[in-house]
Amino acid sequence: MSYFLRREKQNAAMSTISELSISGRKVTETAEILKLCRDFYAELYNSEQTDKNVMSYWLILVSKLQSSELAACDGPITVQECITAINSGK
Repeated sequence: MSYFLRREKQNAAMSTISELSISGRKVTETAEILKLCRDFYAELYNSEQTDKNVMSYWLILVSKLQSSELAACDGPITVQECITAINSGK
């Protein structure tokens, strides 16, 4: 097998979700993984109206930030920040 074909197969394997854990249940079937991902993003981006009280709470909270805190909100989000945010939602 040629070097490039081997590399292409390695890249494909690394960019494919082969196992997904949802609520402690491991899913390995491709069709079920796709369905779970579709359902997750459909729920995430649904057109349901946002609760105005919750939105107001967060907007008031953000408006109370000091300039140094506001500056910390600018810029790219790090991988560690994403992991911390995901884990705090459990």
